[in-house]
Amino acid sequence: MSLFKEYDIRGVYPAELSEEEAILIGKSIAAYSRTKKIVVGRDGRLSSPALAKSLIKGITSQGADVVDIGVVSTPMLYYAAIKMKSWGVMVTASHNPKEYNGFKTIDNKGVMRHYSTGMKDVEKIYVKNIFQKRKSGTVVKKNILPKYLAELKKSFSGKFGAKATIDFSNGSGSVPKKIFDLLKIKHRKMYDRIDGNFPHHECNPLKPAALIALKKAVVIEDSDVGIIFDGDADRVGFIDENGDVAEPDFIFILLAMHELEKKQGNFYHDLRFSKSVEENIPTAHKLRVGNPFFKDALRNDKKSILAAELSGHIMYKEHYNIDDALYASLKLLQYLSHRKEKLSKLIASLKKYYKSEEINLNVIDKDAALLKIEDIYSKYEIERIDGITVKGNGFWFNVRKSNTEPLIRVVIEAGTEENLYRVREKLLSELR
Repeated sequence: MSLFKEYDIRGVYPAELSEEEAILIGKSIAAYSRTKKIVVGRDGRLSSPALAKSLIKGITSQGADVVDIGVVSTPMLYYAAIKMKSWGVMVTASHNPKEYNGFKTIDNKGVMRHYSTGMKDVEKIYVKNIFQKRKSGTVVKKNILPKYLAELKKSFSGKFGAKATIDFSNGSGSVPKKIFDLLKIKHRKMYDRIDGNFPHHECNPLKPAALIALKKAVVIEDSDVGIIFDGDADRVGFIDENGDVAEPDFIFILLAMHELEKKQGNFYHDLRFSKSVEENIPTAHKLRVGNPFFKDALRNDKKSILAAELSGHIMYKEHYNIDDALYASLKLLQYLSHRKEKLSKLIASLKKYYKSEEINLNVIDKDAALLKIEDIYSKYEIERIDGITVKGNGFWFNVRKSNTEPLIRVVIEAGTEENLYRVREKLLSELR
């Protein structure tokens, strides 16, 4: 199985991704980019120091200099690379279990490089494994934290009234945790010691088991919101004051409303988001799944403001199009402080429909499954942004192939709970 995935490079350490592989990947990225400088950061996984060292060895062997910024969140790596107008590579497996690791890449224009925008060519260089002998590049260490904190503080000047409980998931998202003190936000930190064993729960906010401790803590602490980061803090999840999950669709609506109080503009959202989004945000536009596409939309649209995915990636144009969990969290806290209303009440006012969780199905022939559903529902309106979205009488659903796993993914929304159940049972039986 290839280490080169749709959006990054990733595998189990050391069985699939070893130090030797990291050297070769470093060589390949340097050879492909032909750049003079690459910023390298790493998360808190147990294998990250060894893989970062090997990656740097590979990069410098091809003549490129390295700026080593040490343990950081992925948004901090992106920020550093953008500020230095340099390529950047982050050693991280993001939200994956502890045995995984990998690399995320950004170019010197701030564009995330994925399989369709260059990493396929990096893979070809990697497979060929033929490199020119060059004079070794240099390595310098740099602390990006003070500059990053100073810019955040400047962006969020003002009084915060809302109280937060923040679960850092023992990940590298805790590196800039001082910002909550600098902004004088009432808060309680949870699991903010970096530990690559992730001893308390998986570093994935989408996993229900990862939310149990935070849900309890929010209620006990009488907080206005619970915030949970994934392992490298490019994804975020939220809990309301009652300990219930605040769905990404409705967080997106609230964040968009917050921005619309200041200026008009365009918003981009996951096609799996509730129909409530388009009803509340007229300038919201649906996109296919995959955070690189949201970043591209923000970058290419001068009137864009904000984009968000169901998986918890939230990006602001004003913040260099970075999917930064911390930045999005501060935005929500700012809005809650301004509105002085409970998060659950704000969300309840937006809920009009009944929606399923994302349902994952193992299907032998994914293409045949999509064709079958398209044929069965041909009398309805069908969109083909990503997989197929069927708009029926009082319901809609999306069926698409996973970009990262051998699965079919399904989301359904309906006007009544009964209709949701009916559509769900019929659709799943057809897919099976």
